[in-house]
Amino acid sequence: MTANRLAGKTCIVTGAAAGIGRETALAFLREGATVHAIDRDASGLKSLAAEAPTLVCHTMDVTSADATSRISTGDTARYAADVAHSIAAVGGPVRAFLVVQDA
Repeated sequence: MTANRLAGKTCIVTGAAAGIGRETALAFLREGATVHAIDRDASGLKSLAAEAPTLVCHTMDVTSADATSRISTGDTARYAADVAHSIAAVGGPVRAFLVVQDA
């Protein structure tokens, strides 16, 4: 049973290929959201997409300025993210890829 609490919302999840990120992406999807799953693990994202084909997957390393600039200027830029869940385990600096604006 789905409550659809996120119907019509766009969610971005980093670290989505495994663990908490993966489960969060699936939970957001079950709640009706459009989910952009981001991870550097292409095979993990492929497995996730096989389980949930409506996910929009982006293979990238969020510590790379070049990679994150693609997410802020590419396909996702045309959507306003309602939820950004950054769960990627990072040992270095994480690059900003979202511009936050007040509604």
